[in-house]
Amino acid sequence: MVESNYTHIWERVIARAAIVLATNFLKTICVAFALLYIFQRLVGRHLLRLTHFANAYDPKEQGQRLKLDKSEVLGATTVMDEFAVLEASINRWSHATETYLAQLKHTNLEQAEFSYSVSHDLKSPTNTMAMLIDELDDLGLTTEMGQSILDDMRATNKRMGDLVTDVLDYSRLVDGPLETELFDMMPMIEEIKMDLSADISAAGARIRLDDLPLIQGNPLQIRILLQNLIANAIKFRRPGQAAKIRITATQTEQNTVLSVADNGIGIPDKFRTRVFGLFKRLHARSEYDGTGLGLSICRRVMSNHGGHISISDGIEGGTTFNLHFPRVSHD
Repeated sequence: MVESNYTHIWERVIARAAIVLATNFLKTICVAFALLYIFQRLVGRHLLRLTHFANAYDPKEQGQRLKLDKSEVLGATTVMDEFAVLEASINRWSHATETYLAQLKHTNLEQAEFSYSVSHDLKSPTNTMAMLIDELDDLGLTTEMGQSILDDMRATNKRMGDLVTDVLDYSRLVDGPLETELFDMMPMIEEIKMDLSADISAAGARIRLDDLPLIQGNPLQIRILLQNLIANAIKFRRPGQAAKIRITATQTEQNTVLSVADNGIGIPDKFRTRVFGLFKRLHARSEYDGTGLGLSICRRVMSNHGGHISISDGIEGGTTFNLHFPRVSHD
């Protein structure tokens, strides 16, 4: 009679299986670390250098070039040839970008100088024409037709003068030097209200200001921006209604958003991008005067400050212009 005891057999089988599994696990770890080391030597460190170059790349800085370390790479000639091609391609792209931006900046500067020169030269004949119109008026043209003609000439000359002034303002903003400082907008807005006091009084306008934060920017350009928006809110008011204007600000970690809201005639959604184009108008001059450059100037000011301007609904169906300024650390 033979008796069998399988207990010790199973214990030995399980122990041997555990040893095999542990050995294979250790082998797998060793192979994985070896592969990771080889990948890091051949590819990983170069990808990291490429990432750092892309993150730090600034098109305004000249002479930025990618430099990959191709030494001590375990003799991987084919891989390094491919990285050399990548390095050369990226550096060609970098050089082409710098060349293109330099040409674009030069062209913009020439256009700005040309616009400024032409507009400046047009100021004198415009002023002279206004003086001649006044002299004709002083001669005593008493007929109704003669007075009407003089009024038309004066209005036409004023439109020309306004256009020349706006073109001058716009040309000064194109690629001009931007010197910024941290300043309080509250006194600036009070000064704008004083400058526009006649228009504010005629429109019965009420301007409400919330507490506004300090802004890092160019005070002259920001003043032009705000004066344009407040003047527009007064001009494009609803017939028979007093203009309501509210200026508020909100802040996030990335932006300071200054909002100028009104209860005017509003801007339909489909035109909210178009109105920022040069000389773009939504209304005939017989309804609202202007050159069509005001909002273009506003957009340029925001672009100069690294921000942007957007439009949303305003008070009682009016318009809100939102000025998105990037926040700057002052630590």
